[in-house]
Amino acid sequence: MKKQSRYSVKTILHSKFGITALVLIIMTQAVTAQTRAVAVVEPLAGTATVKHIGNPAGSIVFQVQYDNPSGDKFTLIIKDNDDAVLFQDMYTGKKFDKKFQLPQGQADKLKFIIRGTRNNHLQTFEVNTNTRVIEEIVVKRVS
Repeated sequence: MKKQSRYSVKTILHSKFGITALVLIIMTQAVTAQTRAVAVVEPLAGTATVKHIGNPAGSIVFQVQYDNPSGDKFTLIIKDNDDAVLFQDMYTGKKFDKKFQLPQGQADKLKFIIRGTRNNHLQTFEVNTNTRVIEEIVVKRVS
């Protein structure tokens, strides 16, 4: 007659194979839990962009665009490097597109802050406004 063997859970866990299998099962569960947590995250309500347009006559011009699909009120604040408010106003609308002309040399850094009043949505942009002038002189022998 053949001898039947029984393996208990304790015997399997004490073997190298059992420990490896247990570690793999635990790691699989951890990865699955992380994947589920990432899938729950929702995208931001609106997206904003701040672009440098140019420097006409001693000033700096920036274009601020904000997609606000819900059309809720939002506040736009522009601050300098000392956190002094240079501009603040409240807007509504689904598509915001506005240009701001600021004096050049007034601040080295500017902050553009867009804050939703209803959903507490916040986007902040920091702009470094340092200006460098490169002077190049070339001496060329003609004859």
